[in-house]
Amino acid sequence: MAVLGLSPRPALGMSPRRNRPRALDCGGVKPSGPPVTCDGTRTFYRADCQKTIPKLKYTAGCNGCGPEGGVFGTGINAVPNTPLYLANFQPACNTHDVGYSTCNRTKEDTDYQFLVDMNVICNNEYPGSGMFDTLLLSDCKYAATTFYVAVKDGGVDAYKAGQAGACDCCDECPGGAPKCGDSKICCPRGQICHSWAEQYGSQNVANPCAVKICMKPEAVQWLPPVCRDK
Repeated sequence: MAVLGLSPRPALGMSPRRNRPRALDCGGVKPSGPPVTCDGTRTFYRADCQKTIPKLKYTAGCNGCGPEGGVFGTGINAVPNTPLYLANFQPACNTHDVGYSTCNRTKEDTDYQFLVDMNVICNNEYPGSGMFDTLLLSDCKYAATTFYVAVKDGGVDAYKAGQAGACDCCDECPGGAPKCGDSKICCPRGQICHSWAEQYGSQNVANPCAVKICMKPEAVQWLPPVCRDK
């Protein structure tokens, strides 16, 4: 598998890192971003949330490099913080843990920042231009790429677990439905939010199905065909 033009060697004992909230010192790394309020009802996290918001007074945890609890829960960590004694990647791993546990931060952004942070550590560890530093810098960045590929390809479950621990749902309307249209109202029970076609055919309306209103499901069949599935 090629990443950044490299084909990493297999990492012995490498396994995706899990991220669950833990009461550990993360080296001062904390989730970023302003507090987000909920204009509706704050509820426990669900995978089908219409809107997710950060938990109140939530603190992300970290466990350095490797899966929490060791490989298969054995307590044995096969993913070292300092691979081959080249450089200490623990600060980058902690930041990655916190990234996965930052509500609404994307996995792609967190994984890419992980690679950037590890490369910065490598550059700081081997700043020289001589042959020795050049070779060790190459090996260090090779190890960084291997770590990056492991979380990019195998960290989906860890990311989902981190988001579930860090986020709440903000239900705008009862049952988790979003508010409807520009009026931002909650549809009465038994009605759905759907495109309205009253202005269908008007020369002054660029998108005749853009307007949303609450309607009974059976009324959808009376809409012009172009708006039925909107």
